[in-house]
Amino acid sequence: MVHVHVWPFSLTGKNIGHASLTIRGTGPEVYVSWWPKGSIKNLVYGPAIASDFASDVKSEGAPPYTVSLRRLSESRMCRAWEIWKRHLGWGMFGPNCCTAAGTLLRIGAPFETISADVEVVTYNHLLMAEPFYPDGVLLYAFRLKARGL
Repeated sequence: MVHVHVWPFSLTGKNIGHASLTIRGTGPEVYVSWWPKGSIKNLVYGPAIASDFASDVKSEGAPPYTVSLRRLSESRMCRAWEIWKRHLGWGMFGPNCCTAAGTLLRIGAPFETISADVEVVTYNHLLMAEPFYPDGVLLYAFRLKARGL
C-alpha cells in the first residue's frame, strides 16, 4: 500500500506546499520526502535531504491530505527511491518533493512503461508530461485511484 501525502500551496500560509509518500510493502515501511539541505538560498539546485512524516507535519503546520493506493509496485518504488537519494539534489523546479513523489508513483503504476533504472529515475523529473507541484501530485493520485489502484 502507498499513502500519498500532500500539503497544498497556500497564498495565506508561509509554505509553498509539499508532497511525500509512505510505502508499505513486504519490507520495512519507507517514507519518501525530499527537502533542500539547510536554507534555500540557491533555488536553482543544491544539496538535499530526506525527511520523516512527523517533521513534515511540523514544517507544514498541519496534517496533509492523504490518498491511499493499493495496487502499485512498492518494490520498484523503493528501488527508485534509493537511486533518487544517491544521485539527486534539490531544486525549486526539480528535482524536489513533488517530482520525487510523482516519479515514484509513475514507476509504481502497473500501466506506466517507465523503468526503475538509474538513468530513468535521475532524469525523469525533467521529462514529465505534466507539472508536478503539490496539487498536481494530489490530482495524479486521484487519477490513479480512479483507475482502480
